[in-house]
Amino acid sequence: MLRAPIGMLMKRENSLRLGFFVPLQLCARGDTKQTTPPEQGESPMKKTTTMKTAIEKILAELNQLDAFKHSESFAIKIENEGYMPLSIERHGKAITITHYFEQNGDLVPDPDLEFVDLGQEDWLPVAIQHSNGFYIRAAGQDENGNWRYKPRAMKDLQRFSRMWARNLLAQGFARGSIAYSES
Repeated sequence: MLRAPIGMLMKRENSLRLGFFVPLQLCARGDTKQTTPPEQGESPMKKTTTMKTAIEKILAELNQLDAFKHSESFAIKIENEGYMPLSIERHGKAITITHYFEQNGDLVPDPDLEFVDLGQEDWLPVAIQHSNGFYIRAAGQDENGNWRYKPRAMKDLQRFSRMWARNLLAQGFARGSIAYSES
């Protein structure tokens, strides 16, 4: 297993504390406007509609979309033979999409992808956790309530989110059965 030298880990840790997060500004139509130089890449919100669209399609097919959109708190577990159950939760503006498996009596997320609904066209992916303990937070709010993000981590989350969204639809979760629902 490759390990980074202690100095490199300290340098990375310090870069996060010293403001590695880049400011994120939302435009009226739901896109984002970066306050960083253009050479740093595309908008962090580009193409994130895919997971929102996939989840809305799944919930619409299961007649749960209205409850999801209009409830402050919502949870559903969808079973689909041959795949791990899919859990979709909403708590205020926080949305989590998760596959869980059971190990030694504990539920283990594989993965757990967290979004924030900023009331725009897209959900902002903010964090992911895998079953091996890998966790990364790509976005968060500063002390003034402004959203900031890590460009590379955001790009990775978006890429993973788009791939997983396509897989959920291809695997037929819209035709799955509801094992649990609460709103």
